[in-house]
Order: sequence, then C-alpha cells, then structure tokens
Amino acid sequence: MDRTGNSFNTKLSKKLIRKANKKGFFKIGIYMPQSDTNIGSLLRMAYCMGASEVFYIRSKGYEKQATDTLNSWKDMPLVRYDSFDTLYNNLPYSTQLVGIELSDLSESIIPFEHPERAVYLLGAEGNGLPLQYQERCHSIIELPSLHCLNVSHTGSIVMYDRISKKL
Repeated sequence: MDRTGNSFNTKLSKKLIRKANKKGFFKIGIYMPQSDTNIGSLLRMAYCMGASEVFYIRSKGYEKQATDTLNSWKDMPLVRYDSFDTLYNNLPYSTQLVGIELSDLSESIIPFEHPERAVYLLGAEGNGLPLQYQERCHSIIELPSLHCLNVSHTGSIVMYDRISKKL
C-alpha cells in the first residue's frame, strides 16, 4: 500500500518491466552533468526501469547521493566516460545512440519508436548536447514541454516512454 492507502502490485510491475525489456537493452546517461544529484536520481530511476547501465561524460568522478535511496550502483554499472568520443567508440555492436535534446534536429518522442538496443544521451542542463555530437547520433528526440526540464526527470520520462511502448 502507498501512503495514500491505495494498493499496488509490485510483482505485476516487475513482471511488466521484465516483459518490456525481454528483447534488447538500453543504457542512459548525461553529457556533462552539473550535479551529482541528477546522476543519483537518474541512477535510481534507471534501476527501477531495468536499464543495463547508467553513465555520465565528464572528467570528474561521482560522489554517492541521497537521491539514490536504493543504492542502485551496487547492482547496476555506473560508468564514467572522459569524452563523447570515448562513449561513441565503445557503443555496443548494432546499438543506436539516441540524443535527447531540444534542437532543430530533434523529433517528438510521441511517435518515436525506441530501438531494441539503445544508448540514450541526455544533454547537459544549461548548455545541452553540442551540435557536433547531435549530428553523430542515430536519432535526436525531444519531449513536448513549455520550458526545459530537469535532466534526470527528462531521462525518467524517456525510460517510461520506452517501457510503455514495448508492452
């Protein structure tokens, strides 16, 4: 039961997540995150949604955050890449890089068909994903919104969209 008194079925939720992720996999990460809090929040949600890995691109390491209340890093890889090129050169075979950015190159997430094997890359808050990196992505998607969203919240919505469309 949740705090409002509504019951929910955790076994059913887990079964649906496993079903949606039965074929393929996905990884999700942030380009130049400004805050470790955002990494921690994304890490927790990615763990709940069945991601294979969370990553970030920057030279500075990660300090564990209270936002990852499940200690997801113990059960799922958290990987740091020093540069976009390092991530790009290590994409798994036959995997599509999907940029998530408000851009002239982006398409709406609403009709978007998520690839079976995907690496999602969120642009940095404030500066976004540089154009030279957007051009190297297989797809660029954006969420309909009146204003820019928090990067970890955006990642959460993308993962939920992926799961809901795979069911």
